[in-house]
Amino acid sequence: MREKNPDGVILANISAKYLVQSETYIEDVKKVINIIKANGIEIYVSPLRDILWDKNDFGLVGIIPKLKKLIETLDIPVIIKSISTGLSNDDIRQLWDIGVSGFNIGGVGGTSFARIDTLNHLTLSQKQSESPIKRALDFFGTPTVWSLLDIALRPENNEIPLIVGGGIRNGLQAVKALAMGADLISFAYPILIELTEDFGYPKEKNLERWFERLIFQIKTVMALFGAKNIEDLRSLVKSRTVIFGRTKEWIDGRKLTFPPKFIRKLH
Repeated sequence: MREKNPDGVILANISAKYLVQSETYIEDVKKVINIIKANGIEIYVSPLRDILWDKNDFGLVGIIPKLKKLIETLDIPVIIKSISTGLSNDDIRQLWDIGVSGFNIGGVGGTSFARIDTLNHLTLSQKQSESPIKRALDFFGTPTVWSLLDIALRPENNEIPLIVGGGIRNGLQAVKALAMGADLISFAYPILIELTEDFGYPKEKNLERWFERLIFQIKTVMALFGAKNIEDLRSLVKSRTVIFGRTKEWIDGRKLTFPPKFIRKLH
């Protein structure tokens, strides 16, 4: 990966659960980083998936002191990444205070590992039925947009870098996330589709065409908004955007203010 992308930003990735279970986690994380000469490392938290895969899972008890020690040891950024269930302001504050460099919000709306677990236990006829069976935990968690707003609408979080994924599929959704406070956008499912489905082109060409469409969509939406850059975009949100429906109810329930009284800093 580093040979193909010598100057790009590459993040290593390891489970928070592994940190809890391992006594040699610092040495092991350093190996993971060195293998790809990573610029940073994402520690991913996936409590719902962990429980579904191991009914006796003991969670992340003891993660804070281990994470703090790891951050003090490494000389690259440590990012906390949520998988499937999202993050809230309550989740990030203690982690930010011990030195975490940023957060990757993967909320409900993206890939659901609980839903995957459900589908793995359905028969073929159940999967093909007009009303597919759903289980109680299939879409448990905080939707991505609510996670983003819960963090970004608070002035005390203005210094915290945010990566936002979990259900973003196109350029319009990407611009909305940037407008609301995301510093970076992450994609997974759309890219996997381009690499696995047969669209009549080589896989590399599929992906190239997808990124071309994505960039065109982002530029088009920015132009239609009259925004030259993300700072302009956030100014427009502050002065012109109205949120209604369940998201408005959620903002009120969390005692947040929208439009925000400040323009979020771009990291």
